[in-house]
Amino acid sequence: MEMLWLKLLLVTVAGTSHASRKEFHSGFTGQVEFVHSQLQSYRLRVGQDVIFNCQVKNIGAYKVAWLHSERGIIAVHPDVLGQNERIKSTYDNRDSWSLSIKSVEESDAGKYICQVNTEIPVSISGTLHVEVPPDIIDQMSSSDTLVQEGRRVTLSCEARGVPKPVITWRREQRNSVDRRPELIRICNKTYNRIIEKEEEICNEVQEYVGEVLELLNVNRFDSGVYLCIANNKVPPSVSKRVSLYVDFPPTLSVFHQLVGKMRGENVTLECLSSGHPVPFHFWKRGSNFIADRPQKYEIRTISQEGSDRNTFMKLTIINIQKEDYGDYQCQAKNSMGETSGNINLYEIETTTTTGHYYYQSTRQALDFVFKPEFDDSRRKDVYEHIHSDYNDFEERYESGPRKPKHHPKRNDEERYNEGNGFFSSNGEKLCAKVIIIHLTFFLYNILVLY
Repeated sequence: MEMLWLKLLLVTVAGTSHASRKEFHSGFTGQVEFVHSQLQSYRLRVGQDVIFNCQVKNIGAYKVAWLHSERGIIAVHPDVLGQNERIKSTYDNRDSWSLSIKSVEESDAGKYICQVNTEIPVSISGTLHVEVPPDIIDQMSSSDTLVQEGRRVTLSCEARGVPKPVITWRREQRNSVDRRPELIRICNKTYNRIIEKEEEICNEVQEYVGEVLELLNVNRFDSGVYLCIANNKVPPSVSKRVSLYVDFPPTLSVFHQLVGKMRGENVTLECLSSGHPVPFHFWKRGSNFIADRPQKYEIRTISQEGSDRNTFMKLTIINIQKEDYGDYQCQAKNSMGETSGNINLYEIETTTTTGHYYYQSTRQALDFVFKPEFDDSRRKDVYEHIHSDYNDFEERYESGPRKPKHHPKRNDEERYNEGNGFFSSNGEKLCAKVIIIHLTFFLYNILVLY
């Protein structure tokens, strides 16, 4: 029906033109002429208005028609085809014809032609470019994705807009305090002719351009939020968040495997757990599970800020008694596996040795080395005793910490008169011994070796 209307209109325009041509030419002294060689072209965003102006001299009784490069005739002044309320054709009663379009749409883009229906039609044209901001097509893009560690995953993002949007992938920062960007690990498989097999070459980048982001051999550190950003320089750009969850068996880190405390004190045992799905956390002693108990056990789990992987496990033991010493286990379990860590709580016995004693011992060691009656031979003997003590210290250190022993208090004179026993490891704490040994080594090197 519409095509029939177009044909009738064309016939009417042509018929009117030929019927009046003889009458028009009787007073016609010039030739039809456009004031401008072409119509003005426009580049507009969707929703804006546009007006094409066409100025014609010596038009006489000829008609002006407006055409679209794809849709054909739009209007023959003053009529507009299709009764489109957004389009209007006007004439200023002199030499200017106008075609106005309100709230342009993407389909309005194209070439517009101002044509005069002379025997051989003449025309000028201009182009309307309609820019459309980007819009991500959810149905064609990835949503939140779950994958097991070691597998391959593909994230896709598709957007429409004019011009065609460019897709950029970035990772969202986990921690707002740390401004360093999260990096995307891009791996490619290449054939190594030396070892005659394929190998992965991986690089970390801040952003990746492309509609499809493929991650090979994903690991737990690849998990997080990926941003698909569509931009075609027509504001605003748009983005979509895609969360990637990587399932992996739990792991545990034990901060201190040996913890020493005296009776009556409180102690907090700590483990750091990581895993996805988020593991179940619990504490055990032997085969028995430990639960919260007022005035005795306090259990806390704290998720690390800015992370969906790490959890702190804390067990506080209140008012430690003899039966509390021993081995404790922190455990984590999820659908991918389970793991545990061991912590030994041992008793530190009360000692009567004071800081004043260590000060005095160090002072006496210096006096001992500097005794005026010592010749080089005597100092060498001292050195040999010190060296023997140092070896003893190393053996004790390599065998691991052990519980300090309680020793009766002895006065400084008794210890001094013990001679070489002053440098013996018997009854000394390791920290004071290290200080004395190193100071004496230093002084001996000055006095004897140099």
